[in-house]
Amino acid sequence: MPMPEDLCPICEGAGLRIVERADGTRAAIPCECRREHKMQRMLEQARIPRRYAHCTLENYETKFSSANKSLVDALHHARIFLEAYPAKTEGKGLLLVGGPGLGKTHLSVGLLRALIERGAQGLFVDYRDLLKQVQNSAHILNSRYNDQLTTIITTNFPNLPERSAEEMARMNEAQRIMSERTLGDRIGDRVLSRLQEMCIVVKITGKDFRQRVRSASFALEPAEETKSATGFSSPAPTAASEEGTRPNDFMKSVKREVEVKESAQRRSASLHPDRVWTQEDIDREVERKTRLHASRPPLD
Repeated sequence: MPMPEDLCPICEGAGLRIVERADGTRAAIPCECRREHKMQRMLEQARIPRRYAHCTLENYETKFSSANKSLVDALHHARIFLEAYPAKTEGKGLLLVGGPGLGKTHLSVGLLRALIERGAQGLFVDYRDLLKQVQNSAHILNSRYNDQLTTIITTNFPNLPERSAEEMARMNEAQRIMSERTLGDRIGDRVLSRLQEMCIVVKITGKDFRQRVRSASFALEPAEETKSATGFSSPAPTAASEEGTRPNDFMKSVKREVEVKESAQRRSASLHPDRVWTQEDIDREVERKTRLHASRPPLD
């Protein structure tokens, strides 16, 4: 039962308020607090992870100095979708495509929250967890397509078809290592085709915000707070972050990342000394190396 200080000042916890009609009669109508409580329950039922609980369309940043125009366009698409739902969306959803650290999950959660606040029901699901329960991605998407259920999906994979065996065979080992998997490679062309029918594709480009924040944080003193290059506030590592990372562990992870990047640069130069390697090539190699190193014990 709510404590006195939590009671609604209008209805005092009754859930109804008295209004006087034009003809002088009085009637009880639902109090606004009932709607707020219902919306809060629906947000809890949506199972939005705690790390994304703060995400809204209002605090989706698009105006920092290095922001790509695609961020503005993506937010615009989300707001148009919100205004059109459900009468004009006809069961279609959004497919947010782009590299990691571009705010796709923030935008999708912000849109989900806004839809729930307007009375829609929604659920946040990690696609990998969903596949563990239902071992058929085509079945999941087909069911939602047939029932005209709106689906908002984010992916780091390029929105391209599956590469053929012949195409892969033409690549040498280095090219296969450096090549980026497509969404078609990940889910198959059949499922990809259905996804294009179900969703409006919104492409987001730019630099990985998490990488920029991490790079900026390397120079911080333990008790300082500074602005990152993107204009966001970046607190220094603390003794107990949300993931429970200790300062010593953080410095070990920094040392590992530096080692991985240096190794990637040496590898890129030795594989093709005549090729001009872009930063994107190096970053992909760093990502690959990081995955390989993930299972190793921390550095001493």
